[in-house]
Amino acid sequence: MTGAGRIGAALRALLTRGRPARRGPVAAGDAPAAWADYAQRVAQRLAAALDGTDAAASRLRAQLERDAARSEDGEHGDAPPALRLKAWLDRRGNIERVESAPAFAPDVAADLRSALVGRRVGAPPPRGMTQPVVVRVRVAVQDSSQTGQKRS
Repeated sequence: MTGAGRIGAALRALLTRGRPARRGPVAAGDAPAAWADYAQRVAQRLAAALDGTDAAASRLRAQLERDAARSEDGEHGDAPPALRLKAWLDRRGNIERVESAPAFAPDVAADLRSALVGRRVGAPPPRGMTQPVVVRVRVAVQDSSQTGQKRS
């Protein structure tokens, strides 16, 4: 190992307190508390953006409403639809990229990106946090029975 390699290894050992660096997904129960808190903040910001009034968020909610109407029983139940989202954030805490799992149709995915990419979470990700941040977000959809509108 070269001198620079030894210095790098020593710095990594100091920064990680001798633990190996984490790579790949980390289960919620295994994540440090700061990561779990940050993921919760990300989920709240994503939900607020998707519940917003901009055109892309409105189109996305309309699509979720149509999907719920096509479900087997045709009802939402008490809980709004939950989306499993993967979000990548830059070092300032801005959303750089977002994907849904399972993936949406291209036009719906474009609305998802338009509604979320560039949004600020409010704080940078904690040091060493793996990405993407995977969260479940509940999106409020309008109940057509309360508005008198028919679903198609």
